[in-house]
Amino acid sequence: SFFRTRHTHSDYATALNNLAELYRQQGKYKKAEPLYQQALAIRKTALGEQHPEYAACLHNLATLYNNQGGYEQAAPLYQQALAIIKKALGERHPNYATALGNLASLYFKQGGYEQAAPLYQQALVICKEVLGEQHPDYATALNNLAGLYYDQGDYEKAAPLCQQAFAIRKAALGEKHPDYAQSLHNLGFLYYNLQDYPKAEALIGEAYVIWLKVLGEVHPHTKIAKEWLEEVRKRLNEGNGEGE
Repeated sequence: SFFRTRHTHSDYATALNNLAELYRQQGKYKKAEPLYQQALAIRKTALGEQHPEYAACLHNLATLYNNQGGYEQAAPLYQQALAIIKKALGERHPNYATALGNLASLYFKQGGYEQAAPLYQQALVICKEVLGEQHPDYATALNNLAGLYYDQGDYEKAAPLCQQAFAIRKAALGEKHPDYAQSLHNLGFLYYNLQDYPKAEALIGEAYVIWLKVLGEVHPHTKIAKEWLEEVRKRLNEGNGEGE
């Protein structure tokens, strides 16, 4: 998730930020980085280092590094953004929940489950109270916590959260949205680990088709879905071979 900055006197920074976000979503990280940095510099000069929109630029640049595995670069930016948002907007603001969730994802990717869990849980509570249980950001918070349980092998805790996120995204975003595809893919993973390969194939296959259409074949999400779809089909073929 990222923050869409409001249009202020520095509309150019807003345009840079939004174009950078488009490139990031497409996986074009090298194109995105200089635009984020330029937007950050403009916000710093125009608004100062305690402004929420400066924090938004910090956060977006951190997310770019996080997506590429640049955790050491991302961590201080996320932490700085979180501190600014907490001071400027308070702890019950959706942007604070987003910042908590993304800092948690950084810890999670490095195996820091004990650091990540309370941040994910706090973000979930804020989203539920502030945005309600039908909001896409609440689905994202559910999905993040499910991912933590999934990675620890606790599929019983992960499954209902994944299913709830799936239902919210289907209703709120529709069946052609990349985030809906993410929920399909996550459920497919669960079924794969439960060795229900036909269900896994159907879900991951549907996610792959959506990502291919919306994000293109070179996007990391599309590539990962294609690899896992091949893996699931391999398992299915092995099973069919054993049954003959």
